[in-house]
Amino acid sequence: RERSVTLAWQPPTASPNTTGYAVVRNGQEIAYTGADGLRYVDTSVEPGVQYQYAVRARNTRGEWSPPSRG
Repeated sequence: RERSVTLAWQPPTASPNTTGYAVVRNGQEIAYTGADGLRYVDTSVEPGVQYQYAVRARNTRGEWSPPSRG
């Protein structure tokens, strides 16, 4: 049986010039999506292990947002 965690988020309203998103698990970046990537499926999870996720947005100037809370 495949184990996975599906993350989904809304685009930031304060920064309409988003070029992509970094997905962070337990403090480490594990994926990067483009501006249209508002969803990510993490298929590298293990049973019995607790994970903390965050998403950061990047704008056209290369600046990163603070990590999401949720």
